[in-house]
Amino acid sequence: MPAKLPWQMAAVNHKVRAYRHIRKKLLYGELGARRSFSDKTLASELGMSRTPIREAILQLEIEGLLQRAPRSGTNPRRMSSAEYEELLDLRELIEGYAAARAAQRATAEHLVAMERACRNVQAAAAALRNVPDVQRDVKRDSPLWTRVIQADIAFHRALVAASRTRWVPKFLDGWQVLNRVFQFSRELPPIYSALGEAARVYRDHRRIHKAVQQHDGDLARQLITRHLRVSRVGPFI
Repeated sequence: MPAKLPWQMAAVNHKVRAYRHIRKKLLYGELGARRSFSDKTLASELGMSRTPIREAILQLEIEGLLQRAPRSGTNPRRMSSAEYEELLDLRELIEGYAAARAAQRATAEHLVAMERACRNVQAAAAALRNVPDVQRDVKRDSPLWTRVIQADIAFHRALVAASRTRWVPKFLDGWQVLNRVFQFSRELPPIYSALGEAARVYRDHRRIHKAVQQHDGDLARQLITRHLRVSRVGPFI
């Protein structure tokens, strides 16, 4: 196969950059319900032509994350509840497997990454304490709640990385984006008792980290499965 010319390489790099930019927006709720966007807007944001933006949007459509409608722009795809429940079941099985493997395979560096992620969840929860009436109403796309979500995402990614498996990180990465698309496409209500939710997640993460640190694979699997089941009725991923 002949080598790509410089201009071809630049086109590929622009598409990858656009793809990652849109996925990040989806993951952190910047492209939620009633937030249609156009390739023109994204091209302006990224300082590139509309062609790589369209190619990235097409790739995300194929992956089931976006949908386009005539004269109304592009939106996150609406996922059925049955489809979402299936993904939740798969995640319990796959991340439970990863937690058990992590207990046997985690290195010192992996444990440090999990510890750092735990501290970030704790710090995000602490920040919520300074907000008046936080236990009544926190919007899902608020900066404070986004900080909690980012810390939660980092912990689960650190746990899966510690399993040193090839395919589980790919599954989790895709699942986290799909989950956020589901939440934001349905205009779910604000987070109630946000401080309590963040504190619960911190406690769960600490217990999971300790089980991995102590090489207790059965306990790590049980804890992550319980954590994910409770989160089914909560706002976390």
